[in-house]
Amino acid sequence: MHVMEASPRSGSTAQGARTGGQAAVTTGRDETMAIPAMLRAMRPHHWLKNGLVFVPILLNHDVFDASAIGHGFLAFISFSLLASSIYLLNDIVDVEADRRHPTKCKRPLAAGEITKGQAYAAVPGLMIVAFGLAWFAPRPDLYLLALGAYLALALAYLFFLKRKLLVDVLGLAALHTLRILAGNAAAAIPISSWLLAFSMFLFLSLALVKRYAELRITQDQTGLKKAGRGYQAEDIEALSQLGMASGCTCALIMALYVDSAAVKELYRYPQLIWLVCPIILYQMARIWFLARRGQMPDDPLVFMIRDWRSQLMGALVVVIMVAASVIP
Repeated sequence: MHVMEASPRSGSTAQGARTGGQAAVTTGRDETMAIPAMLRAMRPHHWLKNGLVFVPILLNHDVFDASAIGHGFLAFISFSLLASSIYLLNDIVDVEADRRHPTKCKRPLAAGEITKGQAYAAVPGLMIVAFGLAWFAPRPDLYLLALGAYLALALAYLFFLKRKLLVDVLGLAALHTLRILAGNAAAAIPISSWLLAFSMFLFLSLALVKRYAELRITQDQTGLKKAGRGYQAEDIEALSQLGMASGCTCALIMALYVDSAAVKELYRYPQLIWLVCPIILYQMARIWFLARRGQMPDDPLVFMIRDWRSQLMGALVVVIMVAASVIP
């Protein structure tokens, strides 16, 4: 009996079918894996920073006001979604620079876990939901103004300001301060000039820590020029000095606040708030000591939220504020 041999063409066809089937499975798996990668690209761990929207509510002693807390959560979710859309745009713009960075190369877009098209597609959806939630605020006009200002400044920072010497850190400080203003707008709480002054110097110091840490990581004479920043290696000491001075200014503003008329209206024993000043000095000095030792990650605010010593200092501040309110 004559046995017919399979032709090379038919064999290659079968092999191609198997290869095509494997490619289809791989593509499907990659699309499935893009979902958790997309969530990581949205940087949910940075959403902790949006907890700043609760600061005006807490300082206005509206902790037990269900309506104010509810509006605070609305602002938190809205700002988190809007911030995630900016993070995705940032990764798209900086993808090539991130691939050359020692730590940012692990971001999902830079690592090839998601595509630019997937990132672009997620941005408008996040923005639409973020601005849609604003209509549930007691003053939608004020909250939309805060969201719009944040978006405009964030886009200006992304495409222009972050490449300018010192203007970038001022922009970062303003972006964090806008989160506090959004908390005021969401809960319809009057703006405190003391809180604005304190937050601006605090976030300026933390923004300078961020740039200092990035400049230290580069470890070459080009500084942050490779990443499109306006800093050079010789600027590192100037960043440190300006940052520590800004941190000390926070404590000075708190000391002046103790003798203000505003604090006497909110607290029964405002003298206790003096104890907050050395805590601020300790916290800011420690942040800078760690940064100078090379032990500070890129975002110091997230570090402070996760660090147990910083959590302890925050708890002490809360205890002091509560004691100043309840002690007759």
